Amino acid sequence: MRGFKMAAAALLLAAASSMAQAAETITGEIGAVDLNARTIELEGVTFQLDKSITADDLKVGAKVTVTYDEADGKVIATALAPAN
Repeated sequence: MRGFKMAAAALLLAAASSMAQAAETITGEIGAVDLNARTIELEGVTFQLDKSITADDLKVGAKVTVTYDEADGKVIATALAPAN
């Protein structure tokens, strides 16, 4: 029984560490900004902006790099930076 518990704990730890590394990035031009909904559209994907991102200065046509995660069926932008 102890061996089963150790194996289960190792499996849970591996799953948690892979979820922590799930953040991805995309670079492109902003196609749409909705300040009320706190979303932007980039490369055909709508990103919900994390509360840590200030959206007031975002403009359609600006080239940005978005770091994002997917959770609960939403694509959530966790960081946003100007791109060259």
